[in-house]
Amino acid sequence: MLGMLLCLSGCGLITNGTTQKVLINTSNGKSVVATINGQKVQVPAELKISRKKGASIQVFNADNPRYEDSFFSIAGQDEMSVGVWLDILGIFLYILPGLISVGVDFATGGAYQYSNTTWIIPVREKT
Repeated sequence: MLGMLLCLSGCGLITNGTTQKVLINTSNGKSVVATINGQKVQVPAELKISRKKGASIQVFNADNPRYEDSFFSIAGQDEMSVGVWLDILGIFLYILPGLISVGVDFATGGAYQYSNTTWIIPVREKT
């Protein structure tokens, strides 16, 4: 019984991790080179982004001569994950282990999840 209760207070960091896989595409469906959090990525792409910090996405004319510069942000801390609700349940069952789990989850980003896992970067071709 105690083992089962311990499992219920498992933290979101363990069940979710600190990143989440999302799909990034362009508004016109064409391939571009985007700079995502400082790294160049060929879009469309499926990649992991921080649940806590989100992502900053830029499409630069220097990398894509046919396109205008474009900027897009994905905000972190979108919604609370199932794991954090288990932590909260753990608070009522144990007090201390649940409080520690909630603190760890919010500090690392494991408490959050993206409700939207597909993101569209607005791009505009030069005329």
